[in-house]
Amino acid sequence: MLSQSNLTAENAIYRQLLVEAQTKFRPQEIQAPQRPEPPDLPLPPLLQIPVRALLGHTAIISQLSSRMPELEPPFRPREKLLEVQKYFQNVHKHTYMKGRYDAITSVGIPLALAASSLFLIGRGVYNMSHGIGKKE
Repeated sequence: MLSQSNLTAENAIYRQLLVEAQTKFRPQEIQAPQRPEPPDLPLPPLLQIPVRALLGHTAIISQLSSRMPELEPPFRPREKLLEVQKYFQNVHKHTYMKGRYDAITSVGIPLALAASSLFLIGRGVYNMSHGIGKKE
């Protein structure tokens, strides 16, 4: 088991990592991107309208995505990841047979299946030996 001093050390590491992440990844001043002008396309006029509308739509999407700040990076360095996962790598608990419902599923159901199959086999042997169900 972990002692109280180990738990406080782990909490201190987590707090330090959280503070580093919050200070390192603050959102910058966000400037609205310039809307790109649609290029002159050598298409018929009926086809140019949907293309121009699509170009305007992508500009709106890029404005929305630039306004949402990234709170954390997509990847973390391996050293930081191992620091954070150290506690979980040292936990030695089984992931099975923890509760009474696990005992029911792992013991009760197989016993019920074995008992019912033995009963059906015994009834079949009894009926065959006494000629019950025999076609004449």
